[in-house]
Amino acid sequence: MRYKVDLVVVLALALCAVVVVGEYCTYYSDIHEYGSTATWSDGRVDYTVSSSGSDVFSAILLENDGRKPVTDLCIFVDEGYMGHYAEAHGLSGAVYLDQEYYAKQVREALRFRGFSEVIQCSSSELSDHLRSTLSDPSGHALMIMSYSLPSEVYDGTDGCLLLEWMSEGGTLYWLGSEVGRFYTDGSSLVEVSGNQELFFGVRCIHDGSMEVADTKVDNGFTDAFRFKNSSLQFALDSSVIDGAISMGYSLDGYSSIVFVPFRSGQICVFSGNFDVNQIDDIGQVIASGLTVDSEISCVQDGKVVRGTIEGSIDVPRAGCTLYIYTGGFYMNHGEAFHG
Repeated sequence: MRYKVDLVVVLALALCAVVVVGEYCTYYSDIHEYGSTATWSDGRVDYTVSSSGSDVFSAILLENDGRKPVTDLCIFVDEGYMGHYAEAHGLSGAVYLDQEYYAKQVREALRFRGFSEVIQCSSSELSDHLRSTLSDPSGHALMIMSYSLPSEVYDGTDGCLLLEWMSEGGTLYWLGSEVGRFYTDGSSLVEVSGNQELFFGVRCIHDGSMEVADTKVDNGFTDAFRFKNSSLQFALDSSVIDGAISMGYSLDGYSSIVFVPFRSGQICVFSGNFDVNQIDDIGQVIASGLTVDSEISCVQDGKVVRGTIEGSIDVPRAGCTLYIYTGGFYMNHGEAFHG
């Protein structure tokens, strides 16, 4: 028996195949190559930017006032997350996420920005990790995507391991819930009274409601790094926190990215729901070496077309960081160079 082939169906299938192949090439292949270099000398940094295609680029020189940028990251993945999520959400509006998936996306966002020193820790491993770096936590960072921490690390007191670690110079990144609202002790979820004052010295956290910022933070960081997220769930009001620096987008004092000093360490809170805009902002902040003491010394923008271009920036002091990225709003390469 012979079957009549519908030409329209054949063409449709062929078109689908082209789309799939196109998506694969766009997201998974190395059809384009990118690169950057930097050479530091007295009073100057010389850099190159390369692309096998056509890309805009930005070269940003940061002064960090002597604070060491983050060089490695531990992402806490809470294996007991679902056990108390409903309770935590009911009390605080904590946002749900698939921790393993989101951790993978953060790692990928950092990888193509040249930041590869990333590990994951479970509840049972977190205490050992913090203790292993407690003698000098500067340059080490911890990311919290859960609504609570194990009591071995955080118990709502000033003398707990987490606060001791930050006091000595560690960096804490927090997203998706109210900072320090809960800890887990055995099979119980414990709510902390005065958690905002403990971390920030004042009540300053936006509630878990969906609210979108309407104003760009006008200090140069948002444009230079092309920050995208404008959701304000659990954002900090940087206007009431001593020494805080805000980035991204703001409304009534609350900003989508806020750095806060904590003794010798620092806290950075990324507000909003878990989405691609937040992930992109996280990648830019961590990979670039931004800190609570960062100031933008210079930004050079340009375009590279199937080749390599060179540039040079005057360096005002030792210890600066040069961050180069290509692709503009939809970036495809980044790398930080520490002087």
